[in-house]
Parts: sequence; C-alpha cells; structure tokens
Amino acid sequence: MAARRQNRGTPGARPGHCPDRACEPAFAVPRSSGLRRALEEDFRQPRPSRSGSPHQGARTLLSVYADTSFFVSLYIQDVHSPGAQRRMVTKPAIWLTPLHRAEWTHAVEQHVFQRKMSAEEAQEVHADFARDRANGLWVEISIPEMAFEVCSQLARRHVARLGSRTLDTLHVAMALELKAERFWTFDEAQAKLARAAGLKVR
Repeated sequence: MAARRQNRGTPGARPGHCPDRACEPAFAVPRSSGLRRALEEDFRQPRPSRSGSPHQGARTLLSVYADTSFFVSLYIQDVHSPGAQRRMVTKPAIWLTPLHRAEWTHAVEQHVFQRKMSAEEAQEVHADFARDRANGLWVEISIPEMAFEVCSQLARRHVARLGSRTLDTLHVAMALELKAERFWTFDEAQAKLARAAGLKVR
C-alpha cells in the first residue's frame, strides 16, 4: 500500500487522541487503503448471529469491543495500522454499533476536510467499509438499552480523576453492557478509563 498523502500532523495532539470525538485521531501517514486490501481474505469470517453470541459453529470467538480509532486504523493507514491488522489474525468477533459508524464516517470525512485525503479516496474507503459490513465482518448491534445509564455511573466514579470525555465513557459503558472480553483502543486516555472500569484492555 503506497501512501497517497503525507499527514501534516496536529500540533499539540497526542497519538491516537483527538480533542473532539467527531474528528479522527492524529495519524502519521494516512492513506486510502481499505481493509480488503490491507488484510488477507481469510481474516474475514461470517458474522456471528445478531443475538450477540460470540460463537460460530463449535469454535468460540474472542468477543472484542474496539473503539472507533481501531476501525479507522484498519481502513486508513496510520502508525497504528500494523498493530490493528495483526490483531485481526485472531479472527475476533468485534462489535459494531451506530456510534462506531457515526464516528467512523466523521473521521473519514475529516481527512477530506483537512486535505489529507481526496474525496475520491474517501469514497473508496467508504466502499470498502460498506462491503465488509455486507459480508458480515463485524458483529452489528444496537446501542445497549442501559448504556447511557452506565455511562453516567462511570462519569460519577471516574471522570473527576481521569477527565474522560462523554463519548469515550459511552464506549466503555457499551463494552461493559455487551460483556466484551477485551477492549481495544489506541487512545491511552480511554484505555485508562476502560481499565478503571474493570475491562481487559489491549
């Protein structure tokens, strides 16, 4: 995959962090690539059932809640992309919620706004993501009913100490409600909150 546009960087931003969840983390070398071209075809497994069971046949899949930065790193090349692609080798069952889709779409379009990617390249990335959804790569599920209540509870317990943002806390709340076995993020601030909430973070 050849880089199409060099990222100029975001002054003062830490890797994997964006001050506004509507934009993507500061990536080192973004490029339009697509998970389909970044990963071997056999990484793709039929999606587990919509009931939320992380089982497929007789084999148990690792149930993973990944924050949006993980999805972005799979489809747009950045410093975290190699690690994200290696994790896919385990063929995990990764949850995908409407919040992920909304944040992911904003992240891609922010690349266009910031002139890190052309509109045509963004369309390719959107097409790759749509194709993978149609092929059942992700475990799609609605936002759990109690997620916002759990988010508020987490805020009372941890935000005064950690300074976590609302949507970061909501991601952790959803992971807890979905009983995810792992929480994957490239944002260290979010990782601290997830650990504080009792999640196994990678």
